[in-house]
Amino acid sequence: MSLITQWPRFESSSSVRLAAILLLAVGVLLGCAASLTSTNPDVRIKALRDIMDQNVLATVALEDENARVRLAAVEKLNDQNLLGRVAMESADGSVRHAAVQRLVDQSLLAKIATESQHPSLRISATKRLTDQNVLARVVRENRSREMWKVRQAAFGKLDQESLAALARRAEDPALSLAAKIRRGEANWDQAFASANKRRRGLGDVLGAAALVESPRPTSAAVVAACHDYIRRGDVARIPELRELLLRYGNKTLAEDYLNCGRHELEEAGKEWARANGYNVGTGFGSSRVRWGSGR
Repeated sequence: MSLITQWPRFESSSSVRLAAILLLAVGVLLGCAASLTSTNPDVRIKALRDIMDQNVLATVALEDENARVRLAAVEKLNDQNLLGRVAMESADGSVRHAAVQRLVDQSLLAKIATESQHPSLRISATKRLTDQNVLARVVRENRSREMWKVRQAAFGKLDQESLAALARRAEDPALSLAAKIRRGEANWDQAFASANKRRRGLGDVLGAAALVESPRPTSAAVVAACHDYIRRGDVARIPELRELLLRYGNKTLAEDYLNCGRHELEEAGKEWARANGYNVGTGFGSSRVRWGSGR
């Protein structure tokens, strides 16, 4: 005996429609779950197209064994907190940077810029900062050697209004001078001449020179000021002295750092040598300047 029946039409009952939708969703999710356990990375990447759950995507981004799959998961992540977590916790540098590129939350970017253990990631996060208050805070609060590039990058993004505020109110005179230089309210010739004449403020000029990308002082003025400051034996601007060697230095100044008698500057000299293809050995080196010899 044959019997003809009719499937329930979805439009006839909201409960039937809901049941059908749920069954379809469960089927999709089960299929995705199965695909995500596949040994084939291409299958796992395809499965990610149907995954909307942000926690699942974050887990894949952090834990999948294949780099392409991890990156594919990051590209679907929108949750800012989870992106921040991936950026801070991933062992994969490409995943960390991909997560930062999807971040817009300024507080999370600031956290990564100042707390990440990866220098290049700190710079990437700083470059995505747009909030002037956050940028100014990063500039004011991060003077350590490890944070110098971050501070410099943040300073370069300050607008004229923020620079004016720093020029007026910055507690660090070097920061105030740097802001004035950027705004055209002061120039390097005046700054170096004033410091040399008064025998005060040289460290502030060096601190400003290490921050400002443009306009730059002359290399000769910077090298002479570094020599003078080393003779004074003032530890306040050691991070800036390192930065100035890397930016303005040559083989001669690097040897001066290596032999001046200050460990941090010796390490900076070695860093310059490695970056410029030199080897550091023993022999007759520079004795032009000694740390604290002019006190």
